[in-house]
Amino acid sequence: MSFLDQYQNDIFVSYSHVDNLADMDGQQCVSMIVRQMRSILKQRLSRDGVEIYWDDSHLRANQVVDEALQAQVASSGIMLAVTSPAYFDPDSYTLKELEWFLQQPGAGDRLFVLEVLPVDNENEMHPEVFTRKRFQFWQASGGAVGTPMILDPRHDRQPYMTALTEFCGQLRERLVGLKKEAGGIAPGSAQPAEPAATVLLCQTTDDLEYERGQVRSALQQFNIRVLPEMEYPQGGKEFRQAYEADLAEAGMVVQLMGRAGGRMPADMPNGYLAYQCDAAISAGKPLVAWRHPEVEPSEIENSVHRAQLQRAEVITCGLESLKTLIVKSLEEQKRPAREVRSSLIFIGADRTDMPLAKELLQALSKRGLPVAVPIYEGTPDEIQEDLTENLIDSDSVIFVHGAAPTKWVRSFMRRLSRSLADRSGPPDCTAMIKAPPPKSEGVNFSFPNLQIIDCTDGFDVERIISQMEPKL
Repeated sequence: MSFLDQYQNDIFVSYSHVDNLADMDGQQCVSMIVRQMRSILKQRLSRDGVEIYWDDSHLRANQVVDEALQAQVASSGIMLAVTSPAYFDPDSYTLKELEWFLQQPGAGDRLFVLEVLPVDNENEMHPEVFTRKRFQFWQASGGAVGTPMILDPRHDRQPYMTALTEFCGQLRERLVGLKKEAGGIAPGSAQPAEPAATVLLCQTTDDLEYERGQVRSALQQFNIRVLPEMEYPQGGKEFRQAYEADLAEAGMVVQLMGRAGGRMPADMPNGYLAYQCDAAISAGKPLVAWRHPEVEPSEIENSVHRAQLQRAEVITCGLESLKTLIVKSLEEQKRPAREVRSSLIFIGADRTDMPLAKELLQALSKRGLPVAVPIYEGTPDEIQEDLTENLIDSDSVIFVHGAAPTKWVRSFMRRLSRSLADRSGPPDCTAMIKAPPPKSEGVNFSFPNLQIIDCTDGFDVERIISQMEPKL
Protein backbone atom coordinates (compact mmCIF):
# COMPACT_ATOMS: atom_id res chain seq x y z
CA MET A 1 0.00 0.00 0.00
CA SER A 2 1.39 3.38 -1.01
CA PHE A 3 1.80 6.35 1.34
CA LEU A 4 0.32 8.64 -1.33
CA ASP A 5 -3.31 7.66 -1.93
CA GLN A 6 -3.38 9.36 -5.33
CA TYR A 7 -0.53 7.24 -6.75
CA GLN A 8 0.10 3.53 -7.16
CA ASN A 9 3.81 4.02 -6.44
CA ASP A 10 5.24 6.59 -4.07
CA ILE A 11 8.66 6.51 -5.75
CA PHE A 12 9.86 5.28 -9.13
CA VAL A 13 13.61 4.59 -9.21
CA SER A 14 15.18 5.30 -12.59
CA TYR A 15 18.75 4.03 -12.94
CA SER A 16 21.23 2.44 -15.30
CA HIS A 17 21.76 -1.27 -14.69
CA VAL A 18 25.47 -0.64 -15.24
CA ASP A 19 25.53 1.23 -11.92
CA ASN A 20 24.06 -1.80 -10.14
CA LEU A 21 26.56 -4.41 -11.26
CA ALA A 22 27.86 -6.45 -8.34
CA ASP A 23 31.36 -5.66 -7.09
CA MET A 24 33.90 -8.28 -6.06
CA ASP A 25 32.03 -8.81 -2.77
CA GLY A 26 28.67 -9.19 -4.49
CA GLN A 27 27.47 -5.77 -3.32
CA GLN A 28 25.13 -3.86 -5.67
CA CYS A 29 25.19 -0.09 -5.25
CA VAL A 30 21.65 0.86 -6.28
CA SER A 31 20.06 -2.17 -4.60
CA MET A 32 21.72 -1.22 -1.32
CA ILE A 33 20.61 2.43 -1.54
CA VAL A 34 17.00 1.45 -2.31
CA ARG A 35 16.93 -1.10 0.51
CA GLN A 36 18.21 1.38 3.10
CA MET A 37 16.05 4.20 1.75
CA ARG A 38 12.99 1.99 2.13
CA SER A 39 13.92 1.19 5.73
CA ILE A 40 14.54 4.83 6.73
CA LEU A 41 11.33 6.09 5.12
CA LYS A 42 9.33 3.33 6.78
CA GLN A 43 10.65 4.47 10.15
CA ARG A 44 9.94 8.12 9.47
CA LEU A 45 6.57 7.93 7.74
CA SER A 46 4.47 4.99 8.90
CA ARG A 47 4.51 1.33 9.70
CA ASP A 48 3.52 0.52 6.13
CA GLY A 49 6.36 2.62 4.74
CA VAL A 50 6.40 3.56 1.07
CA GLU A 51 5.75 1.79 -2.21
CA ILE A 52 8.94 1.90 -4.30
CA TYR A 53 8.98 0.69 -7.89
CA TRP A 54 12.25 -0.16 -9.50
CA ASP A 55 12.86 -2.53 -12.40
CA ASP A 56 15.63 -5.00 -11.63
CA SER A 57 14.51 -7.52 -14.24
CA HIS A 58 16.77 -6.32 -17.11
CA LEU A 59 13.84 -7.04 -19.45
CA ARG A 60 13.81 -3.94 -21.61
CA ALA A 61 13.45 -2.85 -25.23
CA ASN A 62 10.15 -4.28 -26.41
CA GLN A 63 6.76 -2.67 -26.82
CA VAL A 64 5.01 -4.62 -24.07
CA VAL A 65 7.68 -3.70 -21.54
CA ASP A 66 7.64 -0.09 -22.78
CA GLU A 67 3.92 0.22 -22.15
CA ALA A 68 4.04 -1.46 -18.76
CA LEU A 69 6.98 0.64 -17.61
CA GLN A 70 5.46 3.87 -18.90
CA ALA A 71 2.31 3.07 -16.91
CA GLN A 72 4.39 2.58 -13.76
CA VAL A 73 6.14 5.92 -14.33
CA ALA A 74 2.81 7.72 -14.85
CA SER A 75 1.42 6.26 -11.61
CA SER A 76 4.37 7.34 -9.44
CA GLY A 77 4.37 10.37 -7.15
CA ILE A 78 8.12 10.95 -7.21
CA MET A 79 10.85 9.93 -9.61
CA LEU A 80 14.28 9.26 -8.18
CA ALA A 81 16.88 9.52 -10.92
CA VAL A 82 20.08 7.74 -9.89
CA THR A 83 22.49 9.45 -12.24
CA SER A 84 25.95 8.68 -13.61
CA PRO A 85 27.64 8.93 -17.02
CA ALA A 86 25.78 5.75 -18.03
CA TYR A 87 22.43 7.34 -17.13
CA PHE A 88 22.86 10.02 -19.83
CA ASP A 89 23.94 7.68 -22.60
CA PRO A 90 21.84 8.80 -25.62
CA ASP A 91 20.74 5.21 -26.19
CA SER A 92 19.91 4.53 -22.55
CA TYR A 93 16.46 3.55 -21.38
CA THR A 94 16.76 5.88 -18.42
CA LEU A 95 16.28 8.98 -20.56
CA LYS A 96 13.02 7.50 -21.82
CA GLU A 97 11.83 7.03 -18.25
CA LEU A 98 12.82 10.60 -17.42
CA GLU A 99 10.91 12.00 -20.40
CA TRP A 100 7.85 9.91 -19.58
CA PHE A 101 7.83 11.27 -16.06
CA LEU A 102 8.33 14.90 -17.11
CA GLN A 103 5.24 14.64 -19.33
CA GLN A 104 3.11 14.35 -16.17
CA PRO A 105 1.54 17.54 -14.72
CA GLY A 106 3.71 19.12 -12.01
CA ALA A 107 6.46 16.54 -12.54
CA GLY A 108 9.26 19.09 -12.26
CA ASP A 109 8.57 19.50 -8.52
CA ARG A 110 8.53 15.75 -7.99
CA LEU A 111 11.91 14.87 -9.46
CA PHE A 112 14.81 13.96 -7.14
CA VAL A 113 18.35 13.38 -8.37
CA LEU A 114 20.85 11.17 -6.58
CA GLU A 115 24.26 11.31 -8.25
CA VAL A 116 26.34 8.15 -7.75
CA LEU A 117 29.04 9.33 -10.19
CA PRO A 118 29.55 12.71 -11.88
CA VAL A 119 29.64 13.27 -15.63
CA ASP A 120 32.76 14.71 -17.26
CA ASN A 121 30.78 17.33 -19.13
CA GLU A 122 27.65 18.74 -17.46
CA ASN A 123 26.36 19.78 -20.87
CA GLU A 124 25.66 16.07 -21.44
CA MET A 125 23.03 16.16 -18.68
CA HIS A 126 19.32 16.43 -19.31
CA PRO A 127 18.42 20.11 -18.64
CA GLU A 128 15.90 19.16 -15.90
CA VAL A 129 18.63 17.29 -14.06
CA PHE A 130 21.25 19.98 -14.60
CA THR A 131 19.09 22.72 -13.06
CA ARG A 132 18.15 20.99 -9.80
CA LYS A 133 19.92 19.94 -6.64
CA ARG A 134 21.84 16.68 -6.98
CA PHE A 135 22.48 14.63 -3.85
CA GLN A 136 26.10 13.54 -4.14
CA PHE A 137 26.78 9.85 -3.37
CA TRP A 138 30.41 9.83 -4.44
CA GLN A 139 33.69 11.28 -3.29
CA ALA A 140 37.06 11.84 -4.89
CA SER A 141 39.75 9.37 -3.88
CA GLY A 142 42.92 10.97 -2.57
CA GLY A 143 41.48 14.47 -2.31
CA ALA A 144 39.40 16.91 -4.34
CA VAL A 145 41.19 16.17 -7.63
CA GLY A 146 41.18 12.37 -7.26
CA THR A 147 39.15 9.80 -9.14
CA PRO A 148 35.40 9.87 -8.30
CA MET A 149 34.31 6.76 -6.39
CA ILE A 150 30.80 5.69 -5.33
CA LEU A 151 30.31 5.96 -1.56
CA ASP A 152 30.58 2.55 0.06
CA PRO A 153 29.24 2.15 3.64
CA ARG A 154 31.81 -0.58 4.26
CA HIS A 155 34.61 1.97 3.88
CA ASP A 156 32.90 5.41 3.92
CA ARG A 157 30.27 4.84 6.62
CA GLN A 158 29.98 8.38 7.97
CA PRO A 159 29.77 10.27 4.64
CA TYR A 160 27.47 7.58 3.25
CA MET A 161 25.03 7.74 6.18
CA THR A 162 25.18 11.55 6.27
CA ALA A 163 24.28 11.73 2.57
CA LEU A 164 21.57 9.08 2.88
CA THR A 165 19.99 10.66 5.98
CA GLU A 166 19.89 14.14 4.42
CA PHE A 167 18.46 12.75 1.19
CA CYS A 168 15.76 10.69 2.92
CA GLY A 169 14.84 13.67 5.10
CA GLN A 170 14.06 15.83 2.07
CA LEU A 171 12.35 12.95 0.30
CA ARG A 172 10.12 12.50 3.34
CA GLU A 173 9.23 16.20 3.41
CA ARG A 174 8.16 16.09 -0.24
CA LEU A 175 6.06 12.96 0.27
CA VAL A 176 4.30 14.55 3.24
CA GLY A 177 3.75 17.70 1.18
CA LEU A 178 2.19 15.72 -1.67
CA LYS A 179 -0.11 13.91 0.74
CA LYS A 180 -1.21 17.22 2.25
CA GLU A 181 -1.84 18.72 -1.19
CA ALA A 182 -4.12 15.77 -1.98
CA GLY A 183 -6.07 16.23 1.24
CA GLY A 184 -4.54 13.24 2.99
CA ILE A 185 -3.41 15.39 5.90
CA ALA A 186 -5.81 17.65 7.79
CA PRO A 187 -5.36 21.40 7.19
CA GLY A 188 -3.10 22.96 9.72
CA SER A 189 -1.28 19.70 10.55
CA ALA A 190 1.79 20.99 8.80
CA GLN A 191 2.31 23.33 11.73
CA PRO A 192 4.93 21.75 13.98
CA ALA A 193 3.41 20.42 17.17
CA GLU A 194 4.92 21.11 20.54
CA PRO A 195 7.61 18.42 21.07
CA ALA A 196 6.52 15.60 23.36
CA ALA A 197 9.97 15.61 24.96
CA THR A 198 13.56 16.64 24.31
CA VAL A 199 16.37 14.08 24.15
CA LEU A 200 20.08 14.80 23.92
CA LEU A 201 21.59 12.11 21.68
CA CYS A 202 25.26 12.29 22.54
CA GLN A 203 28.06 12.52 20.05
CA THR A 204 29.38 9.04 19.37
CA THR A 205 32.15 7.44 17.34
CA ASP A 206 32.10 7.02 13.57
CA ASP A 207 31.37 3.28 13.78
CA LEU A 208 27.98 3.99 15.39
CA GLU A 209 26.74 6.85 13.19
CA TYR A 210 24.28 4.53 11.47
CA GLU A 211 22.79 3.37 14.80
CA ARG A 212 22.67 6.98 16.00
CA GLY A 213 20.77 7.97 12.87
CA GLN A 214 18.33 5.11 13.43
CA VAL A 215 17.63 6.21 17.00
CA ARG A 216 17.22 9.84 15.95
CA SER A 217 14.71 8.92 13.23
CA ALA A 218 12.73 6.66 15.58
CA LEU A 219 12.44 9.37 18.25
CA GLN A 220 11.39 12.01 15.74
CA GLN A 221 8.54 9.72 14.71
CA PHE A 222 7.13 10.21 18.20
CA ASN A 223 7.47 14.01 17.91
CA ILE A 224 10.47 13.97 20.23
CA ARG A 225 12.92 16.78 19.72
CA VAL A 226 16.46 15.44 19.32
CA LEU A 227 19.55 17.46 20.19
CA PRO A 228 22.05 18.46 18.95
CA GLU A 229 20.43 20.05 15.94
CA MET A 230 23.91 20.66 14.49
CA GLU A 231 27.09 18.71 15.10
CA TYR A 232 29.19 19.98 18.01
CA PRO A 233 32.45 21.89 17.46
CA GLN A 234 35.46 19.71 18.23
CA GLY A 235 37.90 20.78 20.90
CA GLY A 236 37.40 20.56 24.65
CA LYS A 237 36.30 24.09 25.54
CA GLU A 238 34.05 24.69 22.52
CA PHE A 239 32.55 21.21 22.80
CA ARG A 240 31.72 21.68 26.49
CA GLN A 241 29.95 24.99 25.90
CA ALA A 242 27.77 23.61 23.10
CA TYR A 243 27.02 20.34 24.91
CA GLU A 244 26.12 21.99 28.22
CA ALA A 245 23.74 24.40 26.47
CA ASP A 246 21.86 21.44 24.99
CA LEU A 247 22.09 19.51 28.27
CA ALA A 248 20.18 22.28 30.04
CA GLU A 249 17.24 21.81 27.63
CA ALA A 250 17.21 18.00 27.59
CA GLY A 251 14.83 15.84 29.59
CA MET A 252 16.93 12.74 28.92
CA VAL A 253 20.41 11.92 27.66
CA VAL A 254 21.16 8.92 25.43
CA GLN A 255 24.71 7.70 24.86
CA LEU A 256 25.64 4.98 22.35
CA MET A 257 28.96 3.18 22.82
CA GLY A 258 30.77 0.68 20.65
CA ARG A 259 34.22 -0.77 20.27
CA ALA A 260 36.00 2.52 19.60
CA GLY A 261 36.68 4.94 22.43
CA GLY A 262 36.77 8.07 20.30
CA ARG A 263 39.01 11.09 20.45
CA MET A 264 40.56 12.49 23.61
CA PRO A 265 41.59 16.15 23.21
CA ALA A 266 44.30 17.51 25.47
CA ASP A 267 41.84 19.46 27.64
CA MET A 268 39.45 16.47 27.88
CA PRO A 269 41.75 13.62 28.92
CA ASN A 270 39.03 10.96 29.29
CA GLY A 271 37.52 11.79 25.91
CA TYR A 272 34.17 12.95 24.62
CA LEU A 273 32.23 9.80 25.56
CA ALA A 274 33.16 9.85 29.25
CA TYR A 275 32.66 13.62 29.53
CA GLN A 276 29.12 13.47 28.12
CA CYS A 277 28.04 10.71 30.52
CA ASP A 278 29.66 12.39 33.54
CA ALA A 279 28.13 15.78 32.70
CA ALA A 280 24.66 14.25 32.34
CA ILE A 281 24.90 12.52 35.72
CA SER A 282 26.27 15.66 37.39
CA ALA A 283 23.35 17.66 35.98
CA GLY A 284 20.88 15.11 37.37
CA LYS A 285 19.59 14.15 33.92
CA PRO A 286 18.15 10.67 33.28
CA LEU A 287 20.79 8.76 31.32
CA VAL A 288 20.35 5.82 28.97
CA ALA A 289 23.83 4.50 28.19
CA TRP A 290 23.84 1.71 25.58
CA ARG A 291 26.59 -0.69 24.65
CA HIS A 292 26.56 -2.45 21.29
CA PRO A 293 25.72 -6.12 21.96
CA GLU A 294 28.69 -7.30 19.87
CA VAL A 295 31.18 -5.47 22.10
CA GLU A 296 32.74 -7.38 25.00
CA PRO A 297 34.37 -4.93 27.46
CA SER A 298 37.08 -7.42 28.49
CA GLU A 299 38.39 -7.34 24.91
CA ILE A 300 38.90 -3.55 24.93
CA GLU A 301 42.56 -2.59 25.42
CA ASN A 302 41.99 1.08 26.27
CA SER A 303 41.42 1.12 30.03
CA VAL A 304 39.45 4.40 30.01
CA HIS A 305 37.02 3.16 27.37
CA ARG A 306 36.78 -0.28 28.99
CA ALA A 307 35.76 1.37 32.27
CA GLN A 308 33.19 3.45 30.39
CA LEU A 309 31.62 0.31 28.90
CA GLN A 310 31.41 -1.29 32.36
CA ARG A 311 29.60 1.59 34.08
CA ALA A 312 26.60 0.58 36.20
CA GLU A 313 24.30 2.68 33.97
CA VAL A 314 25.21 0.78 30.78
CA ILE A 315 22.64 -1.55 29.24
CA THR A 316 23.11 -4.00 26.37
CA CYS A 317 20.23 -4.90 24.08
CA GLY A 318 19.19 -4.80 20.44
CA LEU A 319 18.68 -1.45 18.73
CA GLU A 320 14.91 -1.89 18.48
CA SER A 321 14.69 -2.66 22.20
CA LEU A 322 16.72 0.46 22.92
CA LYS A 323 14.31 2.66 20.95
CA THR A 324 11.35 1.18 22.84
CA LEU A 325 13.11 1.66 26.19
CA ILE A 326 13.79 5.34 25.49
CA VAL A 327 10.20 6.07 24.46
CA LYS A 328 8.74 4.19 27.44
CA SER A 329 11.14 5.94 29.82
CA LEU A 330 10.02 9.32 28.49
CA GLU A 331 6.38 8.33 28.93
CA GLU A 332 7.17 7.26 32.48
CA GLN A 333 8.61 10.72 33.23
CA LYS A 334 5.19 12.25 32.54
CA ARG A 335 3.41 10.09 35.11
CA PRO A 336 2.81 11.60 38.55
CA ALA A 337 5.64 10.76 40.92
CA ARG A 338 4.74 8.02 43.35
CA GLU A 339 5.60 8.08 47.01
CA VAL A 340 9.08 6.74 47.68
CA ARG A 341 9.03 3.62 49.78
CA SER A 342 11.82 2.50 52.05
CA SER A 343 11.55 -1.17 51.06
CA LEU A 344 14.51 -2.62 49.17
CA ILE A 345 14.10 -4.74 46.05
CA PHE A 346 16.84 -7.20 45.14
CA ILE A 347 17.06 -8.52 41.58
CA GLY A 348 19.09 -11.72 41.45
CA ALA A 349 20.63 -12.72 38.14
CA ASP A 350 23.45 -14.82 36.80
CA ARG A 351 26.17 -12.89 34.99
CA THR A 352 24.65 -13.92 31.63
CA ASP A 353 21.31 -12.32 32.56
CA MET A 354 22.67 -9.11 34.07
CA PRO A 355 21.66 -6.94 31.05
CA LEU A 356 18.01 -7.91 31.69
CA ALA A 357 18.40 -7.31 35.44
CA LYS A 358 19.84 -3.84 34.78
CA GLU A 359 16.98 -3.00 32.43
CA LEU A 360 14.49 -3.90 35.18
CA LEU A 361 16.58 -2.00 37.75
CA GLN A 362 16.36 1.20 35.69
CA ALA A 363 12.59 0.91 35.29
CA LEU A 364 12.02 0.34 39.03
CA SER A 365 14.45 3.11 39.99
CA LYS A 366 12.47 5.57 37.88
CA ARG A 367 9.44 4.73 40.00
CA GLY A 368 11.32 5.88 43.09
CA LEU A 369 12.05 2.37 44.40
CA PRO A 370 15.40 1.38 45.95
CA VAL A 371 16.80 -1.52 43.94
CA ALA A 372 19.98 -3.62 44.03
CA VAL A 373 21.52 -6.19 41.71
CA PRO A 374 24.38 -8.61 42.37
CA ILE A 375 28.02 -7.63 42.02
CA TYR A 376 30.47 -9.75 40.06
CA GLU A 377 33.65 -7.86 40.85
CA GLY A 378 35.80 -8.65 43.89
CA THR A 379 36.90 -11.83 45.60
CA PRO A 380 34.54 -14.85 45.68
CA ASP A 381 34.00 -14.28 49.41
CA GLU A 382 33.07 -10.62 48.85
CA ILE A 383 30.63 -11.54 46.10
CA GLN A 384 28.96 -14.22 48.23
CA GLU A 385 28.79 -11.96 51.27
CA ASP A 386 27.07 -9.21 49.26
CA LEU A 387 24.54 -11.74 47.89
CA THR A 388 23.72 -13.07 51.37
CA GLU A 389 23.23 -9.56 52.80
CA ASN A 390 20.90 -8.62 49.95
CA LEU A 391 18.79 -11.74 50.44
CA ILE A 392 18.47 -11.01 54.17
CA ASP A 393 17.85 -7.25 53.98
CA SER A 394 15.55 -7.03 50.93
CA ASP A 395 11.77 -6.73 51.27
CA SER A 396 11.24 -8.09 47.76
CA VAL A 397 13.38 -10.66 45.94
CA ILE A 398 13.13 -11.07 42.19
CA PHE A 399 15.34 -13.32 40.13
CA VAL A 400 15.75 -13.55 36.37
CA HIS A 401 15.95 -16.93 34.65
CA GLY A 402 16.99 -16.29 31.07
CA ALA A 403 20.21 -17.65 29.60
CA ALA A 404 21.38 -18.84 33.04
CA PRO A 405 21.50 -22.62 33.52
CA THR A 406 18.77 -24.24 35.63
CA LYS A 407 21.45 -25.22 38.14
CA TRP A 408 22.07 -21.53 38.92
CA VAL A 409 18.35 -20.94 39.56
CA ARG A 410 18.10 -23.90 41.92
CA SER A 411 21.23 -22.76 43.77
CA PHE A 412 19.78 -19.23 44.12
CA MET A 413 16.49 -20.59 45.52
CA ARG A 414 18.32 -22.79 48.05
CA ARG A 415 20.33 -19.76 49.22
CA LEU A 416 17.13 -17.70 49.48
CA SER A 417 15.51 -20.50 51.51
CA ARG A 418 18.47 -20.60 53.93
CA SER A 419 18.29 -16.81 54.34
CA LEU A 420 14.81 -17.09 55.87
CA ALA A 421 16.37 -18.18 59.13
CA ASP A 422 18.15 -14.81 59.43
CA ARG A 423 15.19 -12.68 58.33
CA SER A 424 12.37 -11.29 60.47
CA GLY A 425 9.90 -12.78 57.97
CA PRO A 426 9.56 -13.91 54.36
CA PRO A 427 9.90 -11.31 51.54
CA ASP A 428 6.78 -9.26 50.74
CA CYS A 429 7.23 -10.32 47.13
CA THR A 430 9.18 -13.24 45.69
CA ALA A 431 9.11 -13.59 41.92
CA MET A 432 10.88 -15.53 39.21
CA ILE A 433 10.92 -13.94 35.77
CA LYS A 434 11.22 -16.52 33.00
CA ALA A 435 13.07 -14.61 30.28
CA PRO A 436 14.07 -15.69 26.77
CA PRO A 437 15.05 -18.19 25.56
CA PRO A 438 12.10 -20.55 26.22
CA LYS A 439 12.91 -23.46 28.55
CA SER A 440 12.13 -27.10 27.74
CA GLU A 441 11.37 -27.93 31.39
CA GLY A 442 10.91 -26.23 34.75
CA VAL A 443 13.37 -25.81 37.63
CA ASN A 444 11.48 -28.41 39.75
CA PHE A 445 11.85 -26.36 42.92
CA SER A 446 8.95 -24.87 44.87
CA PHE A 447 9.06 -21.84 47.16
CA PRO A 448 6.24 -20.38 49.32
CA ASN A 449 4.19 -17.70 47.52
CA LEU A 450 6.59 -17.67 44.54
CA GLN A 451 5.14 -15.60 41.70
CA ILE A 452 6.23 -16.79 38.24
CA ILE A 453 6.09 -14.23 35.42
CA ASP A 454 6.50 -15.80 31.98
CA CYS A 455 8.31 -13.45 29.59
CA THR A 456 9.87 -16.09 27.36
CA ASP A 457 8.11 -14.43 24.40
CA GLY A 458 9.89 -11.12 25.11
CA PHE A 459 11.34 -9.33 28.14
CA ASP A 460 8.84 -6.53 28.78
CA VAL A 461 9.67 -4.59 31.97
CA GLU A 462 6.32 -2.74 31.98
CA ARG A 463 4.42 -6.02 31.95
CA ILE A 464 6.65 -7.42 34.71
CA ILE A 465 6.19 -4.40 36.95
CA SER A 466 2.42 -4.23 36.40
CA GLN A 467 2.10 -7.83 37.63
CA MET A 468 4.27 -7.28 40.70
CA GLU A 469 3.35 -3.70 41.59
CA PRO A 470 0.63 -4.46 44.17
CA LYS A 471 3.22 -6.34 46.26
CA LEU A 472 6.20 -4.00 45.82
